[in-house]
Amino acid sequence: MRAGSPPAGAWIDRAVVIWVLIALAAAMVVYIVAWYRESD
Repeated sequence: MRAGSPPAGAWIDRAVVIWVLIALAAAMVVYIVAWYRESD
């Protein structure tokens, strides 16, 4: 990694990681809500 402004690829990788984490969290919330409603 060079000093200075990071290449565009770094931004893409970071955005992908953030969106994957958001998708996993959202899927987990939806799964918990569905399981909670089913168990009621």
